[in-house]
Amino acid sequence: MAVEFNDKSNLTIVEKWRSRGVFISFLLIFVILSLWPFFSYPSPGLIDYHNHLARLHILTGVLPEGWSRYYEVRPELVPNLALDILARWFVVIGFSPEISLRIFSGIAFFSIPLGALILSGVVNRNVPWMALLAFPFAFNLYFIYGFLNYILSIGLALLIIALWVKNSRLKEGWGYWFWNIIIASMLNALLVCHLMGYGLALATMSLYELGRSYPFESKNGRLASRIYVLAAVVLPSIIFYLFMFDHSRPMEIQYFNIFRSKVIGIISPFLAYYAPAALAAALVFFLGIGFIVGRQLINAKAWPSSSLFPVVGLFLLFLVVPSAMLGSYSLDRRLFICVAVLFLSFIVVILKKRQAVAVAAVALGLHVAKIVEISGVWKDQSRSISEASVAIKDIPVGAKVGGVSFTDTGSFEIPPLRHAIMLALIERSAFVPNLFAQPFNGESVAYKEGYIERNQSLLSALRPDDPVPWGFVCEKYEYFLLTYMSRFPKTPDCLQLMSKGSGFNLYSIKKHKSQ
Repeated sequence: MAVEFNDKSNLTIVEKWRSRGVFISFLLIFVILSLWPFFSYPSPGLIDYHNHLARLHILTGVLPEGWSRYYEVRPELVPNLALDILARWFVVIGFSPEISLRIFSGIAFFSIPLGALILSGVVNRNVPWMALLAFPFAFNLYFIYGFLNYILSIGLALLIIALWVKNSRLKEGWGYWFWNIIIASMLNALLVCHLMGYGLALATMSLYELGRSYPFESKNGRLASRIYVLAAVVLPSIIFYLFMFDHSRPMEIQYFNIFRSKVIGIISPFLAYYAPAALAAALVFFLGIGFIVGRQLINAKAWPSSSLFPVVGLFLLFLVVPSAMLGSYSLDRRLFICVAVLFLSFIVVILKKRQAVAVAAVALGLHVAKIVEISGVWKDQSRSISEASVAIKDIPVGAKVGGVSFTDTGSFEIPPLRHAIMLALIERSAFVPNLFAQPFNGESVAYKEGYIERNQSLLSALRPDDPVPWGFVCEKYEYFLLTYMSRFPKTPDCLQLMSKGSGFNLYSIKKHKSQ
């Protein structure tokens, strides 16, 4: 059977404490730098941020009267509710929705580095220097998208995996079974947060046990007994999912742009906004880490089977998993973040002093570069979103407002003004029947039945030359918001410009006498 890793270094107790002191100093620097963008700009530049904020306003009822004519809170239990539960609780105890979402965003961000540090410390039984690289990875493409429930679930999954690894080393007794019960309870909570994190925890725990029991011809029945224990721990959450959750979403499995999807997945830990910056960061990472610990990475001692099985197994899963399933897109791309973080967490290395400092320096350099990139974008986005919010104050409360977003690329516009506009309009009890400006992602808030057809009448992310039903717009609405990235589309005479800002125009609609 595989031999569990033990710290056999010759470091003295004093040297170990000094090493931990240097590590903690680096860790504090990472934390302070990470907080900088969250506190420096009024609007974190996450694509779905104002979408979430709008939904949180509806869930907590912190709005003028009138919003309930268009929206309703859904009672369905779906595996994507971390924000809807935790951020709403922050509002209940006295924080504003704006502060509550900012706190939740910070918790989601730090969950991945914290989970990686704890898991790496448990696996290595030593100071987790390699896991510091999880900090620049935490500012990844999907955090920038604003997939906060997904991000938090990955961090929580890493904590559960760490607890499983730690508990697996205990002898069976009351403590062993007590922690198994805790893990089973945490899996239920993780399932509510997001299905991706739940799947990550189950896959990694299973692969870890396979690795620990390798080679499988062992006569002591260890693999079978561990499978029984794992099944007992996992079974309550499976029953919870089968009988308590909403299963109305179709089980469609889609593969599209497979090569492109896998490539983007592989660079996504390094990618925030700009692909050239991501490629440069990836180059620095591989060259730097290869130079510092390259020999140790290819050493068999660095990859006992209990570490090798989870990392390789999850990477193979990334290669075969579909692009979309259960209404969740970028499924395979998002899985690679998990592979990257597990790589940092499961590698078994004891670094010398100079190596440790060099690894921390590479991680810090990548993290600073990410923060500089993100700060520049968030500064511009905050200005644009502020302009939009000020302009919308000229719209009367309860007005009928239409909207459409134009883009030359067919992708999301940056900044995502439609979400900021949606929030500002909700606060004025106005209604925007724009499909992609809705303040929910299918979790806890929905349009009321009578507004579904109107909601589908205009599309978001059109190209400037795409047709727009301007006759419908001029007949049905009193105001119209148009957002664009670069090239401005042609508009009809019925739209009269009220104000304009960075990437948007606000129009009043002139009604003909016949109307």
